[in-house]
Amino acid sequence: LREDHYFIAGQAIAVSLVHGGPPPGFFAPTLYSCLVGGKDLAKSVLEDIADTDLHENVKQMLECMSLDDLLRSIEPLQDFLANAGCLRPLTHTQDRNLLIQDILKFQVVHRVWGAFE
Repeated sequence: LREDHYFIAGQAIAVSLVHGGPPPGFFAPTLYSCLVGGKDLAKSVLEDIADTDLHENVKQMLECMSLDDLLRSIEPLQDFLANAGCLRPLTHTQDRNLLIQDILKFQVVHRVWGAFE
């Protein structure tokens, strides 16, 4: 850090991206799309969630076949959903897809956006 290695690496990546060069192959696809296209174009996937407990809870939500199961599966996440701004009424099992997208967007992109700026 003191020798500006991160800064130099950032400059090399920026020059490559600006001039249409090869994209850095070591970035996760979601991180790369955030850097290149901005946070609104990022498409997060379940595998992007590093928190193992949250990952398992979201995976369980995906496997729910009934509304009752879905409502039971989000009970442990109520505080997280409120803090993330993801609370939404669930009236059908199809509502889970929007909820999961909200969770992914918050956990993977919005939560760490300050570091991007």
